[in-house]
Amino acid sequence: MVTFFMTSGGGSNRNFRERLNAWWHGIDPIEAISVRRKSRVVQPETVEEVVDLSAWGPIHLRALEMIWGEGHLGPGGSDYPIHLVKPFALSENHRMLDLASGLGGTSVAVAERFGAFVTGYETVPELLEEAKRLFAKSKARGKLKALPFDPEETVLPRNAFDAVLAREALCMMPSKTRVMKMLYQSLNLYGQLCLTDFVLLKPGGPTERVRKWQSQEPRKVHLDHLEKYEELFTDLGLEIRIKEDISERYRGHVLSDFNRLTQKLQNTERPKSRPEVLQLMMVDAERWARFSRLLEEGDVAVYRFFAIKEPKIR
Repeated sequence: MVTFFMTSGGGSNRNFRERLNAWWHGIDPIEAISVRRKSRVVQPETVEEVVDLSAWGPIHLRALEMIWGEGHLGPGGSDYPIHLVKPFALSENHRMLDLASGLGGTSVAVAERFGAFVTGYETVPELLEEAKRLFAKSKARGKLKALPFDPEETVLPRNAFDAVLAREALCMMPSKTRVMKMLYQSLNLYGQLCLTDFVLLKPGGPTERVRKWQSQEPRKVHLDHLEKYEELFTDLGLEIRIKEDISERYRGHVLSDFNRLTQKLQNTERPKSRPEVLQLMMVDAERWARFSRLLEEGDVAVYRFFAIKEPKIR
């Protein structure tokens, strides 16, 4: 169980803005709040509540969507995935697989923009159900499908898709080799694969800072070195056309989304959401602040791979 402690009975906009502002200026958010609290008397009735982030309940999902936008669990909104899939040159006759589709925002954005058929596969049942609800509201609902995915058990249909998008998906799956093989088999000949993921660049295992971040993530993160990904592509016979470090761009998406949220809250005197939603937003802001630092320090990188399934030479 992934847990955080947060004070109950509060959850003010002011507290949230202070934490975001501290992060924005390179100050540890927890330290900043701690310093402010030491300057005043702490009320004895203040208590702490344990929050389980691995429980994808409606309050937690509401908090995430307030930060990232409807249908999204992370940075970039709908524009980021549209940018990633542009090389696919999708049309109304194409079929795309969206791996680890989360709340379904990426699938909806692609289907509505390009008219392609999109099947979202998701490992978390609660997220899958939310995606189905989002699909039902979409103007492209006839082209959207949400299905469960088990990295150890699911067998994808062979030669069924023209393109595969896997955004930060493999790092959540221990059996990367099996999953990549399934993705490869699901692609048509000359099908295209775009994969983005969190990778290790430094020799050895994860640093202490990385391990701490991993322990605080809602889903278990299985990090591998960049070379491991290159081997996966090579062993399957996928020709890598693009391999690039997009860490700075990714971090820019994080900063942009939180800047937008900060500006929104600065114009709001009284929070319209329940206090626990704001508290969970604080928790998620701090999680992403730590991850942003890992990117800045080079402990972790975000890489993009673009590959094509070509005929195997016998």
